[in-house]
Amino acid sequence: MCDITIHLLPNAKQSGIVSFAILQNDTIYIKMKVHAPPKKGKANKAMLTILAERLSLNKSSLKMLSKHSSPIKKIYIDKDCEEIIELFKRNNPVTL
Repeated sequence: MCDITIHLLPNAKQSGIVSFAILQNDTIYIKMKVHAPPKKGKANKAMLTILAERLSLNKSSLKMLSKHSSPIKKIYIDKDCEEIIELFKRNNPVTL
C-alpha cells in the first residue's frame, strides 16, 4: 500500500510530470502539470490518467484520498511503494 502526494498544476500548456522525489518518511512526492482546467473534475481526471499511464496501471487501482478542490492531492495505490518507485524509474523521463 502506497500513498503518493501530488502537487497538481492545472491550466498548463503541457501535461506531464515535472518532478519526482522520495521524502524522508518514504512518501513519494510528485509535481504534475495538466492542460485541463480545474473545473468539474477535469484536472483530477487528467492527473489520474497520466499517473495510471506512467505506472502501467488501471485508473481504477488509484484512489484519491484528499479533497478534490485542493491542489495537493493524496493518492492511494494498492501496491508496495518500492514497486511504485521502480515503475516510475522504468516508465518516466523524469530524473529520479
